[in-house]
Amino acid sequence: MSLGDRAAGGSRQCKNESAMSFATSLVRSAFDLLGFEIRRRHRIRIAELSFDGSLADRVKSLSDRFKMYHIGCGVAMVDGFLNIDAGFEYGQQSGKLYALCRKPSTYILEHDVKNGIPAASESLEVIYHSHFFEHLTDHEGIGFLSEFHRSLVSGGLMRFAVPDFNLWCSNYISGNNEFFNWYRKAYLSDNTLHYKTNALVFMGMLYNWGHRMACDYESLTERLVTIGFTKIRRADWGISEKIRNIALFEEPQSQRRVESLVVECTKQS
Repeated sequence: MSLGDRAAGGSRQCKNESAMSFATSLVRSAFDLLGFEIRRRHRIRIAELSFDGSLADRVKSLSDRFKMYHIGCGVAMVDGFLNIDAGFEYGQQSGKLYALCRKPSTYILEHDVKNGIPAASESLEVIYHSHFFEHLTDHEGIGFLSEFHRSLVSGGLMRFAVPDFNLWCSNYISGNNEFFNWYRKAYLSDNTLHYKTNALVFMGMLYNWGHRMACDYESLTERLVTIGFTKIRRADWGISEKIRNIALFEEPQSQRRVESLVVECTKQS
């Protein structure tokens, strides 16, 4: 049975509310701790698909079927990509594959990527991740970049967004109160008592969401070149020549666009 057939079967299973319904508030709380943007219009109601075989067979089957991976997707699940995140089933890292009930062509793999990227070598055309990389340590980050490079085909694209450390430092040095007031209001509950100064807001960004690394363009370029990526370039938020549905990842109205550094790079062909 094909994945598409299984998705159709999974879609029919959505009638069983007790088996397929997940606690939206629990998921929202978990991802809020990681700094993901949770949009209330999303409802994670997913149907499990049968997905058997050895680990090697599963990995090959996934990357044969899906050529574009969305790592650390949270609830921003995009059609055409294999959306990957950990802990949909109450924190269990089950390795299960799901399809959205109301959009059965949208797939989610419950997988902790710290156990590796579930893709065969030189199998993927696009890898996307947003506000994920800064949650890794420096050594973990190098390991992930190597995994991404391994998984991409020659000429394959990686695009990602991170908080722009240079932007934050520049605004801090210049005393741009407007920037820090924006972040306090958007992400720190507008708590002017606890986050009274710009430095306290800065520390709130760095440490409140489990961030373990600060990134600027120069440092990322150094890491990417060392791993073997080429054609490294800054990208504009919401604009990409190769990812046609980029606005689904990088929404024009998203608060993230204000503070994000977006980078695209290519595996050398």
